[in-house]
Amino acid sequence: MQNISQTKNSKQTIVTAADNSFVDFLSVLLMSLKINNQGSFEVFILNDGLNKETEAKLKRISNNSFELYFIYIPDFKNKISFSSQLTDPHFWRLIATHFLHDKERILYIDADTMVRKDISELFSMYQTKKTISASIDYLEKVETGISNWKDFNFNPENYYFNSGVLLINNERFIEKKIAEQVIEITEKYLRYTKACNKWQQYDQYGLNVVLYDDWFNLPNIYNYGSELEFKDAEIVHFNGHGKPTSNSCTAQYKNEFYNYLNKVTNPKNQSIIS
Repeated sequence: MQNISQTKNSKQTIVTAADNSFVDFLSVLLMSLKINNQGSFEVFILNDGLNKETEAKLKRISNNSFELYFIYIPDFKNKISFSSQLTDPHFWRLIATHFLHDKERILYIDADTMVRKDISELFSMYQTKKTISASIDYLEKVETGISNWKDFNFNPENYYFNSGVLLINNERFIEKKIAEQVIEITEKYLRYTKACNKWQQYDQYGLNVVLYDDWFNLPNIYNYGSELEFKDAEIVHFNGHGKPTSNSCTAQYKNEFYNYLNKVTNPKNQSIIS
């Protein structure tokens, strides 16, 4: 594993997670970050063994424009209490604070996202005391995302957030042992983690239970679904059936995705997309 202690706290810290099947998504995420962000930032990619070709490709995108680190998940197998869950990539985001404990805040962002604007203000404008900041999910309400809400005496009309973009207050996340609580809740109520008996929520279920009243509602421009009507969003999320290969993906977002991907294969075309 790379020497993380060499990174500087003044940089904006971004974390994502992916395996070799997400190379195109990772490439677009990194290229869009590089083109649209003027501030100083560093990116950590959680993975269980990206091949050398993939790492080389991603390093070429960085090209010293930002610091890029590859965090090998199996290295943590004997270092944290919930290591048995690390075989599932959906839970990898939970360990980010364990190796970035010296950071004040980190931005976790799913690999299947595209950054369309300079997101520096996301770090500077939303300095809430809540443990995380996140946007409302497609499911929208607690009664839909947490079918056993009565077990926790939750208000079913409260909002339910999407875990694809999380601005994390590191100190609170660590002190409150959020990762450990999420794992415990998810395992205990595993039969309830499939919303409406259709959509598996994985750790998103546990995060919403544990952080029920401890999250700040970010505007949806920071985690905007690619299937929705076009909006000049900051971050577009190709989640669910909204992948760029799908007919349900909004045409402009699909075009932008492939424009960024083209810039990866043709580095001379790395200008800002209009």
